[in-house]
Amino acid sequence: MRKRFLSEIVILLTLTILTSSCERKLVGFGDDAEIRILADSTVWLATEPVLRDIFEKPLITPQDETIFTILQGEIDNFKRFKNLILIGTLDSDDLISSVVKSNLSSAVLEKVEQGAYVFVKEEQWATNQMIMFLISTNIDSLVQKMNANSDYLFSIFDEYWNKTNKEQMYSFKRQTDVENHLLEDYGWKIDVQYDYEIFIEQAEKQFIMLRRSLPERWLFVHWIDTIDPSVIDQDWCIAKRNELGQRFYEGDSVETKFVQPIFEEVNFHDRFALKMNGIWKNDKKQAGGPFINYCFYDEDQRRIYMIDYAIFSPRLEIQKRNLLRQADIMLQTFKTADDLNKK
Repeated sequence: MRKRFLSEIVILLTLTILTSSCERKLVGFGDDAEIRILADSTVWLATEPVLRDIFEKPLITPQDETIFTILQGEIDNFKRFKNLILIGTLDSDDLISSVVKSNLSSAVLEKVEQGAYVFVKEEQWATNQMIMFLISTNIDSLVQKMNANSDYLFSIFDEYWNKTNKEQMYSFKRQTDVENHLLEDYGWKIDVQYDYEIFIEQAEKQFIMLRRSLPERWLFVHWIDTIDPSVIDQDWCIAKRNELGQRFYEGDSVETKFVQPIFEEVNFHDRFALKMNGIWKNDKKQAGGPFINYCFYDEDQRRIYMIDYAIFSPRLEIQKRNLLRQADIMLQTFKTADDLNKK
């Protein structure tokens, strides 16, 4: 009787393990910046140039890099990839079009007939996975819609990468003591990962620098108390960063001779801001690397803020785009005391 009872337990445990293993999702495979495309050869030929224009936007780094990399995927084991786009058309019976249609309900396919063309699913087959289905009545219609909505298509993968990357970055403990110190003493804070240190703290010069090693990264916050935000423009941002580079970075400056920085007007937590992406250089040390810089005016505190993240990773085989992504995510965690009170 005891043997029978034990054998039943073993069988039950075995069935439980088999069931749970069957239901367990794959771990998403591939770099966060790689997007695999599944499409019939004819569809791939028509959509490849559009896909590269949408996703392979250039980055300002010492070597040629793009924000995403488009790779032609294969049907074998395609469900394991992190970032996946499946492309098909209603008027085709090719294998990939059939896969796309089989994964969309009849109600969704009716919407395609009415003009819809893009559908997304998160973690359908694997963890940290973003899947995009692109489908239209025919290939010409699909290409036209992709071209007309390029920014939207890019934002889907861009925002998902930000979300999953931020979760990973702050999955280990944050330095809340450092964050509270910055908030209480200076009226602002930034989410600080466990391995950063305050490297420079000069309250009288309104300058704080955080540092992280392997590879070397520096984040600084500088503020100016003023009631006149009109000084903020592209030339002023470059000049101010150069000034701070001379004072705190042993002579770093913004590269403008061979690579011009790129400026964008962006919304930074409901404030107008100038965002600068560029290359910093140090002629004495013959060093350089990419940086991201935001400059904006805070009306509540009557302050101009400049926040900046710079990277030094001279090994050419290491791509900078993942580091730049983490840099921007960390800069975006900046909050003033008033921001937190409003929230």
